[in-house]
Amino acid sequence: MRILKITPSGHLTRAQIAYFGGGYSFWERLTLRGTGSGRLIWAGGLPHFDELTEIAENELSFVNFEIVKNGLILRLNRNGKTRAAGVRLSDIEAIEMEAFRIAVPKGRYQTGYRIVHRGTLRLTEKSGEQYDFQVVMRQFEDIVQFFERKELRRKFHYAVSTAAPEDSVDTQGLERILEILYS
Repeated sequence: MRILKITPSGHLTRAQIAYFGGGYSFWERLTLRGTGSGRLIWAGGLPHFDELTEIAENELSFVNFEIVKNGLILRLNRNGKTRAAGVRLSDIEAIEMEAFRIAVPKGRYQTGYRIVHRGTLRLTEKSGEQYDFQVVMRQFEDIVQFFERKELRRKFHYAVSTAAPEDSVDTQGLERILEILYS
């Protein structure tokens, strides 16, 4: 993983992006239906990101991925403070996701439950370094679609836990916070 410096305007320099094969043109981004992922919660693994998350315990650190021609750029945002890092696609050993089923009440006027998923994601480099993320219910399908792109498909492994569905009561508070942040 290569640490990247963000300009005061929040961008990466052309030289940094060129190291990862360069960015996509506007038309290529439209053809790809975008190059960014939804938000994940940073769980740890990279000291450059971890030192920012150790400042305050009760704040969430969000990460999103951006695919460039020969790499992935990770951008971390924690309460307005940002960091970035990148990895070449050739340096990625595997991207593994484990999904957990959650039983969520259908709605105010409907009875029963529907099954949604949350997950854990681990990016492993060929050097053995591992980076962990949490995938929330709202972003789950978008994250799966992002990593099933042709550029990442061979490295992406996805499994659903066979355990009984979790009760959604434990995750309602976190999901409410995320709902407020995303709206």
